[in-house]
Amino acid sequence: MDKFKPRDSEPIEIELEVIHLKRATGNLAVQHDSKESKFDWILEFRGNTLILSLKEGDLKANWVVEALEDDYRRRYRVEDVLYPISTREDGKVADSTVDDPQKFFEYLHLLHTLPGVQINRVGSRRGKNIRKFFRE
Repeated sequence: MDKFKPRDSEPIEIELEVIHLKRATGNLAVQHDSKESKFDWILEFRGNTLILSLKEGDLKANWVVEALEDDYRRRYRVEDVLYPISTREDGKVADSTVDDPQKFFEYLHLLHTLPGVQINRVGSRRGKNIRKFFRE
């Protein structure tokens, strides 16, 4: 007798739990004027929030948020996707609301697969090169 098959013809009730991502984390390197800055990011799905933190270098986190949004808008032809909320620790940490965390996570995954992305039109400053994600 197969222990995984029902013994009789009575209906079987199955309860499924839908599991959603709570958060995703990663890191990326950004190069400007031959200087590299490294950032950690946390994407909170339940709170629709992106937190970007400077790990190494001098570049301000809020600029990187603007650069990511500009590139996302160019690629997917959408309006706003990130809404800056606050900058902390003298510009080292930036919090933003994310319109659709799942789609933005797919974009971050795309960046992970590319060797580099040149972003030229950022509202606040000249373009910077988001080279690649790095693993430690």
